[in-house]
Amino acid sequence: MGLATSKQLMCAIFRGEEGADEALEELQASVEEEEVLIDSLSLLCMDEEEVISITESQGENAYWCGILAAIVGLVAGPISAMEESEEGLLAWLDDEVGLARESMEEIVSSLESGGSVMLGIMDSDVGELVEEALEEVCEEITWYEVGSDLDHAD
Repeated sequence: MGLATSKQLMCAIFRGEEGADEALEELQASVEEEEVLIDSLSLLCMDEEEVISITESQGENAYWCGILAAIVGLVAGPISAMEESEEGLLAWLDDEVGLARESMEEIVSSLESGGSVMLGIMDSDVGELVEEALEEVCEEITWYEVGSDLDHAD
């Protein structure tokens, strides 16, 4: 199974390192109640010392969401200087996933010291439910189109 062009990548920004973790419980309850499927979610946080960690990856396409989360962590941290050359991870991601370099740079810049981010891959028709579930706890939600088919790893 792959991602079709009807899939979107969500980036929800939270204050506090535990913000995304706490919001996950509320989101899961809303999704289960509506019996809809979110393909995958990954949660990242950056502590006060600017150490980035992926605290959760789950779902049918967790492989791809985990890769996106890892790239965000790398680009936000040790790889940032390499990316200025217009080659490397962000170029690969644009080719493989269809996620524009500018979109990934925007996601990377949203991860701030003491904050957290939730990335999710889902059908575009699930977006409204997700926004309703997160509106009270989330600082901002941005949606990005993903352009190519992605095969997830089992």
